[in-house]
This record gives sequence, C-alpha cells and structure tokens, in this order.
Amino acid sequence: MARTFKVARGLHPDFDGAFDAAKKDSVDAVVVLSTPVTTPHRTQIAVAAAKHRLPTLSPRDHDDAGSLMCYGTSFAALTRRAAGYVDSILKGAQPGDLPVETVRQPELILNRRAARALGLTLPASVLSQVTRVVE
Repeated sequence: MARTFKVARGLHPDFDGAFDAAKKDSVDAVVVLSTPVTTPHRTQIAVAAAKHRLPTLSPRDHDDAGSLMCYGTSFAALTRRAAGYVDSILKGAQPGDLPVETVRQPELILNRRAARALGLTLPASVLSQVTRVVE
C-alpha cells in the first residue's frame, strides 16, 4: 500500500512522526523524493528511517545522509553540464542549436552500514547493479 505524508509549509518537518505512522501502517520501505523539504533534511530523514527500521530509497545526492540506497544522477554533475550550456549561449550559440542531452550514467549507491543495521541481505540481482558501495 502506498501512502504519502505531507509536511505543512513553514513548519519544521516531523519526519520522526511520519516514519512512526508509516511503521504503524505496516509500510515495508520508503521512497524519498528530491524536494525543497527533503533535500535539506536528508540526514534527519535517514536518522528517522533507521530509528524505525525502515529501508529508504533516496535521490542520488542523498548518498551522504545514510539512506539504504540512493539512485539517480548527481545534481552537481548536471549543474556542471548546465554551466557549459550557459557558456555556449553567452558566446553566441543559439539555444535551439544546442544538442539535447539525456542522463548517461545514473548511479545506484548502496549503504552497507544501513543494510547491516536493518539486517538485510540483498539479492545478487540487486547487488550486481550497484555502481558504488558506501561503507
């Protein structure tokens, strides 16, 4: 069963309460999206998830926070690519003439410490797709 927890604007997010409610609803895992609320609080989210023993799949740039797994493209890498486009446009290139790029190498990052803390053994089919392991 999928359930969405909303956080009121302007209020301090109650991630602990959200994870407590998720656990009470027998949620097995949590997918964390990249939003202006979650990204600055990624460590709080990981701590609340660990406290409630809920595995999380988070955006790629949350890899420093302690989520079980992170997936996606580095926003830092995307920003560097965008800077190249801005540079070309400032040098006279027409935006419509610039090529459209797609994500080339999304990463799947596994936090081995989080997996051990949750008592999880991931199947080989998942482990074979991991591009980086955080100890």
